[in-house]
Amino acid sequence: MTGSVPARSGMMNEPIGIDERDERKRAVNGLAAQPAITNWYRVHAVYQNTLLRLKLDTGRMHQIRVHLAFHGHPIVGDSLYGDENVYPRMLLHAMSIGMIMPFSRQTHFVTGTLPKDFPNQLKL
Repeated sequence: MTGSVPARSGMMNEPIGIDERDERKRAVNGLAAQPAITNWYRVHAVYQNTLLRLKLDTGRMHQIRVHLAFHGHPIVGDSLYGDENVYPRMLLHAMSIGMIMPFSRQTHFVTGTLPKDFPNQLKL
């Protein structure tokens, strides 16, 4: 995300709904807003940007992008909610995703690594 964050962790707890001005987007307190909770942890600061680890308690469309932009820290390269000229693509990557399987009700996790085109400074 853009900017530096002084705290080590925190929680964003703003409801998200449809953006009244652009149906492609979502907004805090937008139309038909539903609860949205994103927990964040600062991992590393690079120049004027910060690498965060995020854990979602809810799963709203564009939740991470909306919450970070609302707090003044859009994702680097996010052309919809931030500054599209900062980086050639959005620097958002899921390192681990957990899913509850519909029949067994067991949680299944898929993990990955940072893509090769992420900046070298982020490869910790």
